Parts: sequence; structure tokens; C-alpha cells
Amino acid sequence: MAPAYDVIVIGAGTAGIPTALFAAARGATVLLIDAADRIGGTLHLSSASISAAGAERQRTRGIVDSAERHFQDCLRINHGTGDLGKLRLWTENAAATVDWLFENGLAMGPDQPELNWSHEYYDVARTFTPPRGGLDCIDVLLPLLQAEIDRGRIDLRLNTRMRALRTTPDGAVEGALTINVDGVEQVFVGRNTILACGGYNFSETFWGVLHGRPRRTYAYPQSMGEGLTAARRLGAYVNYTDDFLPTFGGTVDIDNPNTYWVHTRVGPARRAPWEISLNLNGTRFMAEDNPSPDARERALAAQPDMAFWSVYDSAIQRDAPPLFLWPREKIERAFASHADFRVANSVEELATACGLPPGAVALSVARYNAGQAVGSDEFGRKHMPAPLVEGPFFAVKHYGCCVVSPAGVATDDNFRVLREDGEPIPNLYAAGEILGMGIFGYAFLGGAMVSSAMTFGRLLGDRILAW
Repeated sequence: MAPAYDVIVIGAGTAGIPTALFAAARGATVLLIDAADRIGGTLHLSSASISAAGAERQRTRGIVDSAERHFQDCLRINHGTGDLGKLRLWTENAAATVDWLFENGLAMGPDQPELNWSHEYYDVARTFTPPRGGLDCIDVLLPLLQAEIDRGRIDLRLNTRMRALRTTPDGAVEGALTINVDGVEQVFVGRNTILACGGYNFSETFWGVLHGRPRRTYAYPQSMGEGLTAARRLGAYVNYTDDFLPTFGGTVDIDNPNTYWVHTRVGPARRAPWEISLNLNGTRFMAEDNPSPDARERALAAQPDMAFWSVYDSAIQRDAPPLFLWPREKIERAFASHADFRVANSVEELATACGLPPGAVALSVARYNAGQAVGSDEFGRKHMPAPLVEGPFFAVKHYGCCVVSPAGVATDDNFRVLREDGEPIPNLYAAGEILGMGIFGYAFLGGAMVSSAMTFGRLLGDRILAW
């Protein structure tokens, strides 16, 4: 069957849309499919922080930066881990991506770029965060995409799910088998196929198989790992199954039990801590006011089930700045109805309600109170405004959670998907979250995921793909 398209892009999101746009601009005939009923993918959930060095917006604000400085700063933060080839590709090309977004109308406040507190600080302001997050990015991408659709260069098929990759007898990928929302199956044939359909962050199965953990994520419902499944059937190698570093301090959303995300101000950049953090053994494991996100994430990763309880008393509930991001009504419902939110008249009763050893919890509280009284904490904590003495006592269970998929398919620096023997699968490429968060090392690099997905998609469409 003769190829009907030069480029087939599976996934109309952060990486897929730039791939399609830049390939179409070079004259390719492009098929862009997505299982959802709208474009954008995880941009609908994302804050869309985008980091880049040497962008025009930096220069106009007098910020001196370079791609090499960004690269070296990333190595400082990730301790030299990850895929250094991908890291260099991103840092050397991200500024052009940011400039392209600005040229096409991306909204941005006057204080951008900034030093973003949600991850370990870069050494210079190089992170851009749109006011409405990913929705602002979609507002930029949608008219660009519609223009190429109107020109006949891009064929967009929504509500269309990839079921399998189609291959030739010699193992080269020549397209995909899809099924649409009406149950109609169709085969599409193309010279290049790009997996840009996201990760597996909504899949209980993948979290169990790859990480041996329950899924505790803030994720797009379409992120079920179908691209990863299809690539593995062809022998693709999966990277970074072991180097999982959690985002610190997510809680269950009682109104959406499938979602775990940061619903409290447990990070000291948002609110100095009044509570203490107890692991599942009932003991403290860090200075709760440690200003380093990386240090807190690593401390949590070493705890049983990557979980802890934030414990506080009635005086703290009354006098401290609000812990929760939720309204009072939702907080009250949480303590009245969910096992992750507990209240009791004594520390020992609270421990029992939380499933913690009462003796260990009582000792942890007593030792914290003793240190607080003399201003000397055993973990080096500095902010200790009040002891925990006034009942009732409260506890909120927090977890290490995730907003992106840690593992992903291995590719070379041209984004060709690799088999376990290191050889590329002909005509098959991948970009975006399907590469896995691990490409950036055993750490979080602020603004890396959205920035790299768009940048790698742009490079694929603009330079790498051939037809």
C-alpha cells in the first residue's frame, strides 16, 4: 500500500502539535490523531512552566544567560544523571521554542521569566509560566493548527485511538491501526510515525508493572501508556523504571479519588511549616522547613510507601496560616469522611486512627516539643513557632505523587525509538512524555517537560524527519 501521508503523528498535545506544524510548514502531508475529543493533551492540566536560556524575553529584561550555562546548571541540580544528549538538545534549542511561542502571542506577565520555587532553583531566572498555564499554550497552538488544516497540509482526526503500529515484513513501521469513537477501525499508512501520545500516568497497570507502586498521580485520563505498549510490542527498550523521584506532599482529592496532587501548603516556599511530618513508622525523617525541594523529595523517596502524616494540634489549626488550599467546607468533609484525614483527642488516639505505633508517635511529638522549647531541633529545623500540646490533634496523610511518567521508551538523539539491542526501529520516532521524566535525571528540572516536549517536536518536524 502506498503511503498516504509523509508524517503520522499520534497525539495532538505538547509534542505532537509542534511536530505536525513544523513538518507541514516544510511541505509534508501530515495525519494528526488523538484519542480525546479536543487537542492539547496534558496542557489542559499543566501549569506549562517553560524554561529556556537565551530567549529574547530574557535579553530584554537584561538577564545574561546561555544554553551552556543552562546545561551546566541542570547537571548541578540532577547530579550528572539522565540522558545528557537529550539534555543538551533541549538546552541548546529551547530558546527558539520560547521565542516562537511569544512571536505567536503567548500570554506572559511582565515579571517573566522568574526563579520558580516549585523545584530546585536555577542559578538565574529562566522559567516562564503563562498566567493560565497550558490553556494559554493551547490558545497559541490552536489557530496555527487550524491554519494548516485549512491549507490541507494537516489531517486532524480526534476521537481516534491508536490500537497498534503497522509494520512491514522486515519490521519497519509503516503506519497505525486506529479505532474511532464509533468503533470504526482504519489503517493509516505513512513514511514516518511519531509517538507523541503521552505517558502512562493514569494507568494503574503500568505503575504496578514498571514501579511496583500504586498510582498516585495528577494525570490526563488519556495517559494510559498506549504508545508505550505499541512500542514494546516491537521490541522497544524502556528506560528509567527505577529512578523514580516523587513530587513532595500530594494528598488525595476527596471529590476525585483518582487524583493525588498538592492540595496543602507543605512546602516552605509557600508557607513556613507549623506541623511535624511523621513517616509510617511514626517518626520524623527531615527538617520540615528544609528549603530545598530536591532534599525534601529525596527524603520522602526513602520512606515506607513514600508517605507521611502531617500532624498538628488545635492551637496550630487556630493560629497558623491555612495549611489547606481547599475551602473550609471541603476540609470539614475530608475529616468527616476520609481515612487520610484524622482527628482525635490525644496523640495516642490519633496514632491509632492513623494506623501508626502510638508509642513512636508520642515519643516523636515529645522530642519535637522538647526541642521547640529550647530552640534546638534534632533535624536542624529553624521554624518552630509552637509545640503540639492542645487537643484535639489532627493528621493529614501525604504521599509522594507524580504529574508525569517517570519511565519511557529509549531513543537516540534523532528521537528514533530503539530496541533493546540499541538498533532503531525503522520509521518510528517518539517525543514528549513518552520519553519519560528520567531523561532529565534523578531530579526535577523546573520547566523541563513542557519546554522539551515542544522543543523536541519542533526539531522533529523542522529538521529531523525526511520524506
